[in-house]
Amino acid sequence: GLTIGKSTNTATITLGGATSIAGPITVYGGNINLNQNLTSTGIGSAIQLIGSNTITLAASKAITTNNGNISLVTKGDIFGNASASVSSGRGHIVLAADSDGTGAGAIGLTGTSLTTTGGNITLGGGNALGTGYAEGSGTVFADATHRGVWLQTSTLNAGGGNISIKGKGWQGAGSAVLYSIGVDIVTGTTIQTSGAGTITMDGVGGVNTDNNSHSAGINFYAPSASNNIFSGSGAISLTGTASPSLLSGRVHAGVVLDFGPTQIYSTSGAITLRGVGTSSDTGIQVPVNSTLYLGRKSDGSVTTSGNVRLVANSFNWSGTGVVAGTGSLTIEPDTAGTTMGVGSGAGTLNLANNLFSGTSVFKDGFSSIILGSASTGNLTVGGANSFVDNVSMVTGGNLTLASGATVATTQASGYIALAATGNFINNATGTPLSATGTSGRWLVYSNAPSTDTFGTLDSANAPVWNATYANMAPSAVAVTGNRYLFTGTPSVTVTASATKVYGTALTATDVLGLSSSAGGSSVYTLPTLDDVFSVSPVVTSAGLAATAGVTDSPYAISFTQGTTRAGYNVTYATPGTITVTPKTLTVTGTTVSNKVYDGTLAAVLSGGTLNGVVNND
Repeated sequence: GLTIGKSTNTATITLGGATSIAGPITVYGGNINLNQNLTSTGIGSAIQLIGSNTITLAASKAITTNNGNISLVTKGDIFGNASASVSSGRGHIVLAADSDGTGAGAIGLTGTSLTTTGGNITLGGGNALGTGYAEGSGTVFADATHRGVWLQTSTLNAGGGNISIKGKGWQGAGSAVLYSIGVDIVTGTTIQTSGAGTITMDGVGGVNTDNNSHSAGINFYAPSASNNIFSGSGAISLTGTASPSLLSGRVHAGVVLDFGPTQIYSTSGAITLRGVGTSSDTGIQVPVNSTLYLGRKSDGSVTTSGNVRLVANSFNWSGTGVVAGTGSLTIEPDTAGTTMGVGSGAGTLNLANNLFSGTSVFKDGFSSIILGSASTGNLTVGGANSFVDNVSMVTGGNLTLASGATVATTQASGYIALAATGNFINNATGTPLSATGTSGRWLVYSNAPSTDTFGTLDSANAPVWNATYANMAPSAVAVTGNRYLFTGTPSVTVTASATKVYGTALTATDVLGLSSSAGGSSVYTLPTLDDVFSVSPVVTSAGLAATAGVTDSPYAISFTQGTTRAGYNVTYATPGTITVTPKTLTVTGTTVSNKVYDGTLAAVLSGGTLNGVVNND
């Protein structure tokens, strides 16, 4: 192996000649300048550059191993210049700035490529492993900025490994601080992996004192070439946190598309885009002159089958948005308890009804659209809202349909689900929910019917009990038709008794009855045997038969308990009896013989037919 310097060395080390050995290489220094290629040909041999100030890769120079790990670790900054490259085969690549965690050490790559064939790529700081944040310093670097991580026209390709990028903008004081962005992705930068490899990006904005710049958590800027982030089946997760400082800046947001197109897509992996900020910040901002392709490649050749999730307390879609997928789309607030408005409904997070036309921002083809979550505050729906996919609106509070509100989906045999942990409040009139197709339907989840306001929204079916959106998703509701679903479990008592006329045969349905604590309502029906049982109780009694006579009446009843569906507490009352009453017979066709008055009521009848006789009696 080769070791240059020692762990206590703080002098500048410049590698001015190409170096290649068949073993591990370690370089210690203050500033470390790689001005020529550095190669280890030994299988699995590592290369480590460990500095206390700045590590710089000169233009067109390469660090290469034969499946060995490559680590660039320094207390200061790490820079890569045009056409510089780091390649490790199946080994891991780690760039760890600010390794002592003092808050002054950034990563700036311009035209630099980091490549593995399955090894992980980590850009970060805070420690020697790079699992914390690289953090911009108060000094100027890379296009006069104070960014945590800057990637311009650079390529990160993990070839099936995982990619992690974590950066913070400068968090300290300053009078002329600009573009203190957490992670800045600029002009044709590509971040990619394949197979099950994942991509994770976490950016935190810093201090900004310039009104013409900004300090978003994650920024995308593409004036001449698209930025691209894509994976195979692995998940993509991007979290941008807005600057804690509101001193100045033209944008205050967690995730910003500053200009031009950016593509974030996967073949089948889940994609999460999260923007974090204070109440005055925009969580995710796609302004005019920018285009976000999320879940779909710009040429349409790839559309993710994974789930797409957008998390923010507010959005700006004044630019062009293309959000697509064949899995589910979830849009929810970042902060628990944040209220949500759909259409013209009031809420901190408001989603305009024109976003969901299928040709606007959110494209047709999602398996379902989920607005809100179990931690969302009250959700209000206002105005006319049309969807082209299955849609659920979910809240941990109350869900209100404002006066005049409507929700419709044109998804063939699709569903509309309104799910409130609290109460359902319908202030609309007529039929505010409309689903297309013979199997299209609506489902309304709430806590209990006694505190709901149903209005005129009639399901014409029995409710589903002991059901929440969490434990019984719309696709899991086995019974058909429009339904209310309540959290509670009603008590149902099975009774058995009957009275019949001699000669009538009875079935179990004629004998069994139900009494329920569900209560009555004009918008749903009381439970029936079919609602309560997947297999009904079996009734046994001699009184069921048509031949059961009056003399032996009443007849005892016994039954075998049925198979209860989920959602009901069933008890069985002591069986009653079957009482048989005489059958009324009629006589027709008789004649009466004439007689001489004799002062009596007697007469002679002849002929006639006795009608109503059964059982060959």
